[in-house]
Amino acid sequence: MAQLPSHDYPVMNTQLFVKIWLTYILDKSVTSLRDLFFQLHHTGVEGSLSSFSRACSSRSLQSINRLFVDLLHQVRRRPSQKDVIICPFDSTVISLTSKFFWAKQYHQVKLLTTLNQEMQAPSELLIHFGDKHDAYFGELVLGTTPENGSAVGDRGFARKELFNEFINSNKLFLIRINSN
Repeated sequence: MAQLPSHDYPVMNTQLFVKIWLTYILDKSVTSLRDLFFQLHHTGVEGSLSSFSRACSSRSLQSINRLFVDLLHQVRRRPSQKDVIICPFDSTVISLTSKFFWAKQYHQVKLLTTLNQEMQAPSELLIHFGDKHDAYFGELVLGTTPENGSAVGDRGFARKELFNEFINSNKLFLIRINSN
């Protein structure tokens, strides 16, 4: 946004114009431009709907196109070794309805999946018959987290031993824990 001109138009400069458009596009609570300007007025942003409409009809799009191209290049760049790759993992329980599984005393199966964001694909899938708790599958998650990755999981994986394993292996992790 800093590369957009801030003093090019007297009533509504290009920076303010783009900020207003982005707010309108990204804020799902705003349902009309009138709602948007009502909110902007109460937050101290100067401008009116009529000046915004006039700016829409007379604005040169060259600087906005340049901003779009710059943002596109930033999004498309490949992660470097310093960038952290987020690797979410989770499990789900699938109830088995086949009489074959019930005869073997298997009533459910647990599916554990880890996702590598760099590859945009699951890096590991584990199917476990039975009702073993999520925290006992932490070694699998630890093994599939890349060197520059950060494992992200829910509170089912909160176990002190797993935390220690992540710390000892120098891998980043983020696990949601209970509020108590």
